[in-house]
Amino acid sequence: MQIRTHALLAALLLAACGGDGSGGGGTSEVVEIIKWTPSGDNQTGLAGTTLPLALRVKVTVNDQNAEGRTVTWSGPGVFGSPSSVTNVNGVALTTWTMPDGTGPVSATATIAGAVGSPITFHATSKADVPTTLLKISGDGQAAEVFQYFGAPFRVQVADQFGNGVDSVIVVWSVDGPVSLVADSVITTEGGFASGFIRARDSVSIVTLTATVEGLTGSPVNFTANVVGPPVEVEIHSNFFDPATANISVGQAVKWVWVNSGHSVATTSGPPIGNSPIKDVGGTWGPVVFNSPGTYSYECGVHLEMTGKVVVTP
Repeated sequence: MQIRTHALLAALLLAACGGDGSGGGGTSEVVEIIKWTPSGDNQTGLAGTTLPLALRVKVTVNDQNAEGRTVTWSGPGVFGSPSSVTNVNGVALTTWTMPDGTGPVSATATIAGAVGSPITFHATSKADVPTTLLKISGDGQAAEVFQYFGAPFRVQVADQFGNGVDSVIVVWSVDGPVSLVADSVITTEGGFASGFIRARDSVSIVTLTATVEGLTGSPVNFTANVVGPPVEVEIHSNFFDPATANISVGQAVKWVWVNSGHSVATTSGPPIGNSPIKDVGGTWGPVVFNSPGTYSYECGVHLEMTGKVVVTP
């Protein structure tokens, strides 16, 4: 009877201590990671620069501050340290330098196996200060007298990493028989600004200039032509009319769509460019031919449709 009583008491003591007969008794630890104020979440910074607030987390074990735990940081850009160790208060932090690009970015803080891991931090990388003015498109256009030039003259303001910078004033000026639609334009998202001009009553070469003081590449100059009545080539259902346009150096050609679903595409000789596919009523050009030669082209949709421009001195 005494032996049975001792065995029962031993079993009760083992149960009270959480023993399971395996020799590994005790309560398992619960590790948890949370953002800790000020967390550094949802900041905005310039590309390539360090955010003003560090990213900050707190680690606990069974609801007690956990010192000496390693937190791993990852994401685009550069961290003050790819890992950091919690202090006596269970807090770990790192600085975060934005990547060279722009837009939303995110970083994570990780402890393997911890509740709440990984934690995600968000930020927005914005373009740095403007450094460069770039020519994008529109150079070499032609327009008939009293007509608007068909495409904008486009520039971009960029930072040191090539990101477009918005809200910068670009000043436009002209030399020649054209009128500006606006003499200053504010860059839009992506750092783009466009100049628009209308030909006046004289045939001449025109210079259009975009300027932002202090930027590398400024001023940017575009060359354009105001031309007299061009030679017209009609685009029909399966042929160009005339199939051969004979002109002299300095003259221009304009293509007019009489039938839909066609284009003009260079095939051989000096390039004249490639038009979009257009429908009835569309036009392309005028294109000025400043060098003698034979300029061959086709319809990019119907390759049997061919034509050429023969330019003589």
